[in-house]
Amino acid sequence: MIPYNQKMFSRELNQLGTYWLEKLPNVSFEDTLRSCLTRKAYGTQPGHAQFYYPKKYGYGELWLRMADALRNNIEYEKTVRGIDFTSRTVMTSDGYSYQADLIITTIPWMEFEVIVGMPDTIKASIKELKFSSIQTQYFPEKLDTPCHWIYYPDAKLSYHRVLVRHNFCPNSQGYWTETNSERVDMGPHIDSFKYMNQYAYPLNTIRKPEIMSSLLCWSKEQGVIGLGRWGEHQHYNSDVTVELALKLAEQYVM
Repeated sequence: MIPYNQKMFSRELNQLGTYWLEKLPNVSFEDTLRSCLTRKAYGTQPGHAQFYYPKKYGYGELWLRMADALRNNIEYEKTVRGIDFTSRTVMTSDGYSYQADLIITTIPWMEFEVIVGMPDTIKASIKELKFSSIQTQYFPEKLDTPCHWIYYPDAKLSYHRVLVRHNFCPNSQGYWTETNSERVDMGPHIDSFKYMNQYAYPLNTIRKPEIMSSLLCWSKEQGVIGLGRWGEHQHYNSDVTVELALKLAEQYVM
């Protein structure tokens, strides 16, 4: 657990709290030993042991179909620059502004260059939120394994896990590695497609629950709701964020 989490987060682990451990299997020493001997999983599985995935294509298909259904209500190539809580207005970098009765934000809070009307204490606490950046790199070779994900705690390897896409996405090939941005230079310099995701994982630092509770409670009172992995700074899977959005919509539509 220690080497894997150091590879994934690339932070001193004493900065992290323990409140997020419900995401991990709850196993005793006996369960762990039995799992190794029988090659079967024992213990209580975490909430995200299973998740929904499209039967065809990749997970991006979900967002493409949503975008098609909402195409008359989406504006592309807009970079949000700031938010004004006093007037419930969002400002973009090209000079446009959008006012609404209710704003739902799913972007990282630290991405707002301008924040108007927020108490200084809450605004300052946003700067304490931490995150990790991950490079995903594609390799066309087919791995001889039935696994979907493979996790690598070995500190000598730059990447911390591999996604074997051809095992769950029909007619696909190859695999992807995930490497923390601070460990990218450790890996082999192979000329293949790669993408650096600046905002990959929110870090569960010790004060994060306190910071986010104050931030989300206050912003909701102003008519601004933080939702999803970055709106709530929570390590949610994609299917969970969809469920949260549907539940939120039901509250306000009804």
